Amino acid sequence: MSLTKKIKREKVQVVVLFSRSNSFDILLLQTNEKRGSFWQNVTGGVDFEDENQLAAAAREVEEEIGIKPLKLFDINLDFFFTDKWETDVFEKSYLALFSEHDKKHITLDPKEHRDFKIKSINKIETSDYQYESNYKAFRKSVSFLEEEGLL
Repeated sequence: MSLTKKIKREKVQVVVLFSRSNSFDILLLQTNEKRGSFWQNVTGGVDFEDENQLAAAAREVEEEIGIKPLKLFDINLDFFFTDKWETDVFEKSYLALFSEHDKKHITLDPKEHRDFKIKSINKIETSDYQYESNYKAFRKSVSFLEEEGLL
């Protein structure tokens, strides 16, 4: 194999929302200093040979925030990009819905994140994210909720 040949990597991104009486709040995670201290959704890789993207998304949510998602929704949003190591990456986006009560059970993995914040979905702006793909996944999640009659 040539050293210049690109290797495809599969990733997932999960927008985590908490329901409340008439709307939703979103969870934003701040990466640790080693990773750049930026804000993002849950993200991660498909790490095992027999793991599909849906399973990876569920595992990443549980690893990164300490809560197992009961249901993940495919929001039909995919990204293709080349990372800083010149690897071609395919990233699939999902939505995880939790109850208001679940907020108090958030436990961060300090190897990845140093802080979190919860904001109303009505207060999110592009500047809340480092990467445009995270904001696009958020917007697509809101559209999904509207289409499903949940918002």
